[in-house]
Amino acid sequence: MFKQSRTFRLPTFPPRAASHFRRLCEALPPHTVPQLREELEGFYDGVLREVDERPLVNRELVRELYDRASLLLDRYPHLSERHRSLVVGALRYFVSGDDSFSDLDFASGFNDDAEVMNYVLEELGLIEEAITVEWAIK
Repeated sequence: MFKQSRTFRLPTFPPRAASHFRRLCEALPPHTVPQLREELEGFYDGVLREVDERPLVNRELVRELYDRASLLLDRYPHLSERHRSLVVGALRYFVSGDDSFSDLDFASGFNDDAEVMNYVLEELGLIEEAITVEWAIK
């Protein structure tokens, strides 16, 4: 049997990104989706308020992350327990102020979040929704 190769892996930079993501994974019951969505929207609104004062933040990448997280929450009730766990991990990684790379202080601050999101999208068979990640500073 052939092993399927992956397009997206968990980030290896920063070094603790993958382990941090795994600690955040937890399958929650579907009735928690409104709370998860509220947490996502609150974080997104807060980032948008700060973007004007932090020119390095990639506003487009933040919007794409928000859109993909919203998509995953839309599908959440229909996912397996394992996939629910991955979705919660990706959402928490995105909204966490304690992820591996300071999101608001670096031009590439949300790149590790996008790599985690892409990993989860691929695991769920949604690779066509993957986000293009550019590590080079423009």
